[in-house]
Amino acid sequence: MNTVIIEKNKYVYKGKIYEDKEIEGLIKKCGKNIKVVILAENPLIKICENIDLKNRKNVEINILSNLIIDDDTLVDYIVDKKFKKLYIYSIKQGIKVRKVLMRADKMVVEPIQYILISTIKKRFKVKGDYKALIKINNYLYLIHVQNRKLVYSKTLEEKEDELVKLIQQDLVGKSMLVDINLKDIIINKVLDDEQLKNITYINLKEKVDYEISKI
Repeated sequence: MNTVIIEKNKYVYKGKIYEDKEIEGLIKKCGKNIKVVILAENPLIKICENIDLKNRKNVEINILSNLIIDDDTLVDYIVDKKFKKLYIYSIKQGIKVRKVLMRADKMVVEPIQYILISTIKKRFKVKGDYKALIKINNYLYLIHVQNRKLVYSKTLEEKEDELVKLIQQDLVGKSMLVDINLKDIIINKVLDDEQLKNITYINLKEKVDYEISKI
């Protein structure tokens, strides 16, 4: 499959940036089998509990009642029968995704948060609950995973004050996987050794780049 990255108002294919007016040329180059990766957007997450998951209609009603859906919204959900929970995810960029996929025969759409989760599981063999922080391009991505499900996500432009907030609110005193490229910044901002020992640095960015580029 050919991978197209959508980040805000641009499309990226094989390192080249395309705008909306160039979409026809992009589609011709991508072919019929396309994977779209969404960057710089934060998924909204709704977790519904104690619902009848055997009844598909109940699942659909819960999805519709918990979301505000427009033409730009993409929706995904996971049914957890063991814990009787319904995880509902929605994210923007639906209009751009449909433009890219209008002539595709085979397609996959993934927000970067999904790729982070699959990469951490596959490349680092992490099975339990965890938090992870990474910087990709000009954005910081923070995710919380419980029972192998995404339960919290935060996406911020990479600014020093925003990173400091993340450190103060989400890193301090809590165990977390952090991309090694953020190590020096965090060490300079978090002075307490007791806090720093809760952070595990991993080469996450390199592995995520590989997972995206190999498609």
